[in-house]
Amino acid sequence: MGGIAAADALMSYFGSGIVGPGDIISSLLGPAVISFGLQLYLYREMLMNNSIRVILTTMLSALFGLYSSAFMAQNVGFATVEAAVSPLTRCITTPLALAGGKLTGADPSFTALFVVLSGVLGASCSETILSTLKIQDPLSVGLSTGASSHGIGTASLVNEPKKFASSVVSMTLTGLWTVCFLASPNLRAKLIDIASKKVLPSV
Repeated sequence: MGGIAAADALMSYFGSGIVGPGDIISSLLGPAVISFGLQLYLYREMLMNNSIRVILTTMLSALFGLYSSAFMAQNVGFATVEAAVSPLTRCITTPLALAGGKLTGADPSFTALFVVLSGVLGASCSETILSTLKIQDPLSVGLSTGASSHGIGTASLVNEPKKFASSVVSMTLTGLWTVCFLASPNLRAKLIDIASKKVLPSV
């Protein structure tokens, strides 16, 4: 990094209050997500016929993402509470992740970093892992990819329309459920306690 601290490098990219590359890229996410609606319209019948499955899957995925991220943060042992709670919203798209991060007091730079890392890993590995597990149903692949790796993972399925459409719905609903769960004071406090368990005694 040429002598620049990691935190300062991240802040220069996103979250410093000054427009940087991350802020510019993030501003394009809204229009990109809206454009996904075209695919939803084309495959609306498939999605409506599986609406209960979609809702339950995304709700459970949101809970699993929050708790698995909290326990991961606890085991890593971050230096501050703000950093420790930053991974909680790693499985959802950046605008919603930052909104959820405001509820927990997360560092926006680290939040954006974890979102990008989760997306890249999901886009790179999800189909290989699912194929190994012999999961090839387009709806299942799309739901799992969208729930774990948000927009980046969804974009990796753009050439497979059924998977792409279900991934768009999964990404959107998982993000919605995640923020709704974090809006619950009791659940939010529990997650923060888990994630920052190794940090709090030294504060």
